[in-house]
Amino acid sequence: MPEPDDARLGAEFEAYRARILASVDPAGPVDVRRTVRRRHQRRVATVAAVTVAAVALPIAGFAALARHDDPPPTPGQTTPAPLPTTPPTSAVPDPTRTPSSSPTGPDGLITRAQLLATRLDLPDWEPGPACPAESVRLAGDDDTPGTVFLAGLDHGDVDRDGVVETVVRLQCVRPYGGLGQVVALERNAQGGIVVLARVMHTDVDTPEVLDAVEVRDDGTVRVRITDRLPGAPGPRQTLWRTYRWTGDGFVHSGGPTGWPVAPGASGTPTGTAPPGRPPLTVTATDLVYEPAADVGGYRGTSTVTVVNTSSRTIQHPMVTFPTSETDHPVHAEWTDCPTGVGRPDRLTCVTRPMAPGEKRRIVFPFSSTDAGPARKVVVLVQEGTGDEDATPVSGSSIRTTFTASFAD
Repeated sequence: MPEPDDARLGAEFEAYRARILASVDPAGPVDVRRTVRRRHQRRVATVAAVTVAAVALPIAGFAALARHDDPPPTPGQTTPAPLPTTPPTSAVPDPTRTPSSSPTGPDGLITRAQLLATRLDLPDWEPGPACPAESVRLAGDDDTPGTVFLAGLDHGDVDRDGVVETVVRLQCVRPYGGLGQVVALERNAQGGIVVLARVMHTDVDTPEVLDAVEVRDDGTVRVRITDRLPGAPGPRQTLWRTYRWTGDGFVHSGGPTGWPVAPGASGTPTGTAPPGRPPLTVTATDLVYEPAADVGGYRGTSTVTVVNTSSRTIQHPMVTFPTSETDHPVHAEWTDCPTGVGRPDRLTCVTRPMAPGEKRRIVFPFSSTDAGPARKVVVLVQEGTGDEDATPVSGSSIRTTFTASFAD
């Protein structure tokens, strides 16, 4: 049977329970649903937060790596500072570096009309200063009175600086009708036309006539050359030579430098001379003018010595004087010149055949009306092809100069 103390303690617990239950309102169905919904929302929010954190961390890392290739922000945008291990980048180009594809100067596309409307300072002509080079006004064609005519032109980026240049083919028609040169032109910072560099030139000691010029897509310049003027008698040979820019100028980069051997009008070889040095040598004495009362002006002579240093007979040795405005060979008084050939750009003495080792001295009289200061006179010795134009064999020419002066 229960003890009296246990009965009293149980009675106290029953009384306390009755009091607590009386003060608690039991939850109805609505309250139960609200509680369940609240707990569910808390679970969803917790999962979403964890998911966002898991996705955001890799994206932030990728963005940090990709920041090197992104363009800089436009004004007004705010870009967080890069991580300490990521160097900052800039879209501003380094002023000390100029890529070849970026233009570095004014456009040099110059039209024919613009060239004919201005004066140019050209590279010196070869040989000597007989053709004008300073402040030259180009003529429109070879029939126009003047000194230098514009024979052709083309355009292209010849120095690979990102802008176009103009390449012109020029011909000197007075006094050297046979001289030509190809020149690359550009514009300076003020827009004026200036010379970039000379591409190539012809010379009086080789039968070369500039026939065409073109600029290729890679910037190289191609020049077509013939060995005869248009309409000249005899077979006409043509070749192409290529020139490229080196940074300092143009150099020959392709195409033959001499003519192929071909039969001449008289059966003698034309074109390229045998390998080695030219077969003839030349020296000349100075020319001293004295007053010539009988004919007016001044007269004098120069003795030209020619030696055949080859091991073969030279059938058509030639002594040629390029046309000069001041010093004129008196060809009517030439001796030891069975054939004389006069052309607008030269006078040529075709002398007798010369055996191996033979030496020959020929006295050439000169006249002048210009009593100016002493000057140099050019003389060329060449092996001829035997045709009526006294065309020289390519590679056979040698030159020297002598002084023309006036007696005290």
